[in-house]
Amino acid sequence: MIGTTKGKLIFAAIAAILLLAFYATSIKTSLKTQPLSADHAANKGAIHHVPPRAARQTGAGTAFYALHMRDIKGHPVSFADFKGKVVMVVNVASHDVAKTDGNYKDLQQLQQKYGHRGLEILAFPCNQFGDEEAGSNHEINEFATRTYGATFRLMSKIDVNGPETAPLYRMLKTAFPGKIKWNFQAKFLVDKHGNPVKRSSLLPHQMEDEIVEYLQQQA
Repeated sequence: MIGTTKGKLIFAAIAAILLLAFYATSIKTSLKTQPLSADHAANKGAIHHVPPRAARQTGAGTAFYALHMRDIKGHPVSFADFKGKVVMVVNVASHDVAKTDGNYKDLQQLQQKYGHRGLEILAFPCNQFGDEEAGSNHEINEFATRTYGATFRLMSKIDVNGPETAPLYRMLKTAFPGKIKWNFQAKFLVDKHGNPVKRSSLLPHQMEDEIVEYLQQQA
C-alpha cells in the first residue's frame, strides 16, 4: 500500500514537471512569433547618443539658449527661440566645387521634410577654407536662395577656427573637440534641451535617421 502511494506521488511529480516544461516552451514560442509593437519596432536597433560629459557638466543647454547672433540679413536671432527644437549647425560655402551642390541640396530637402516638425538648420558661411566664401552676406544669400531655393536659416558669415571663433562654435567644439577642417565638414546636432549631442562629417541626408530620433524625443 505504501509502495503504491509512493509510486503515485512519483508519477504525479513527473507529470507536473512535464506539464510545466510544455507551458514554458509554448510561452517562449509565442514570444518569438508575436509581432513587435509599434513602439518596440520603432526603437529596435535605434542609436541613442548620450550628451557629452562636457555638455552635462557645464550646462550647455542654458548657455546655448543664452546666445544671440545675426542672420544673413543682419537681423538679431535669439537662440532662446529654439527651445524645444532640434538644431543642426553647419559651416557652408558657396564656391566649393566638390561640396556645395550636394550639401545645399541636402540641407534644403531636410528643411522641407522636417522644418514643420521642429528641425532648425543654422547655416554659417565661413571663408576660412580655400577662400571659397569670399562674397558679402548679400551675395551669399542671393546665391543660396536663387540657386537652391534655400529656406533654411542662413546666418551672418563667421570664423569657426582661430582667435576669432564665434562663441557658438567655441561651445560646440568644447563638447566635441577638434578643429574644423573644411567647408561643410562639421555638422553639429543640438537636442530639444540645448545639449550638443552629435558631430558628424557625413552628408546631411546621411544623418536623417538621427535627426528623426531626436525630433521624436520629448521636449
